[in-house]
Amino acid sequence: MFRLFRWGSLASLVTIVLALGMSVVAHSAPASPSSTIGVVDLDAVAKQYKGYQLAMARMETFAREREAVFTTLRTGVGLTEADFREYRGLAGSAVKVNPTRIKELEELASKNQAEYQALSEKAEKGTPTDAEKSRLSELEKQIEIVSAIINEDGGKLTKEIQGEYGRYTNALTELVDKAIAKVSENRKLALVVSRDVRTQSGTEKFVLWGGVDITEEISKYLNDTFKDGLLDLPPVNNTTPANATPPAKK
Repeated sequence: MFRLFRWGSLASLVTIVLALGMSVVAHSAPASPSSTIGVVDLDAVAKQYKGYQLAMARMETFAREREAVFTTLRTGVGLTEADFREYRGLAGSAVKVNPTRIKELEELASKNQAEYQALSEKAEKGTPTDAEKSRLSELEKQIEIVSAIINEDGGKLTKEIQGEYGRYTNALTELVDKAIAKVSENRKLALVVSRDVRTQSGTEKFVLWGGVDITEEISKYLNDTFKDGLLDLPPVNNTTPANATPPAKK
């Protein structure tokens, strides 16, 4: 079975590792040359299978595009909630709508951030006026509200990416399982085990000697039966965090 692990935080989504694993059944004695036990190196299968390479490329692109949108939205910190909602609707997708207005809002956010920084420094020195204190409080509230929306979006975005990874993992698992079953049937094997087994401490050898290595046969079968569209998964009907509009705060 293919099993996907995603390492790293939202800020490094493009760092991706796709590991493979399958259930194994121990045997009491080494296999003879005419063994009916098959052995497969699933890591090698992944490296050789062009379907795996396609899935990796698609998942990396998916994660990279959504990370870029999330990074863009962070530029809006400093806007009022109403302005940020507008900015979110315009800039919260791969295709930017009304770039002129987007630039205006980004400049306003930058201006507000600079003003907040200046007022914060003045407050630390204990010299702000009442008007400056009021403005600082207003800006702090704006930043707090927008940051909360962005943090919520980040959580939704992470789940969306994990869900996409899971969809491709399931598709790859099904394809590999079918290939193992087919090769096993042709070879008349009674059992197929993974060469390695993964534990909490790392990867350890499961098969030390014996068995029929069917790694190359499985890779060949997968590549021979691969065709364009095989991994064209149906789209998920969900609203991306960047385009979702939370209820207005009262």
